[in-house]
Amino acid sequence: MVSGTGHRVRAKGLTDIVAAFDGVDDRGQPKSAQDVLIRAAEKAGHSNPQSLRHYLALSLSEGLAAIMNNIELLRDLEVKVQTRKKQLRKIDKANDLFDAITNDKNVEEEILKYLTAILEKLSDQ
Repeated sequence: MVSGTGHRVRAKGLTDIVAAFDGVDDRGQPKSAQDVLIRAAEKAGHSNPQSLRHYLALSLSEGLAAIMNNIELLRDLEVKVQTRKKQLRKIDKANDLFDAITNDKNVEEEILKYLTAILEKLSDQ
């Protein structure tokens, strides 16, 4: 419920209509302001799309916040993916050791190779 004058109720309704058409297209690109205004004006029964420009500014401020939030979520996800990749690379380096243990092959030699690789990596840092 929106409290206040009739103008306030109307403004909230128009902002919601504009926001419904605001956003990104199927390629993930922001829709053009003109396209949003034309569609919103048709829905609201306005003959002049430019009369809704103020409501577009309100809608864009909300939409940009959502887009920025999604960008941050994607960055966090990328950090997690990179961390997992590093962990997998470490495990991948131990594959020969795991194979030797599983197949009861020359385990001591593989342990020595694995530990030598770790020590070389540490000395390079």
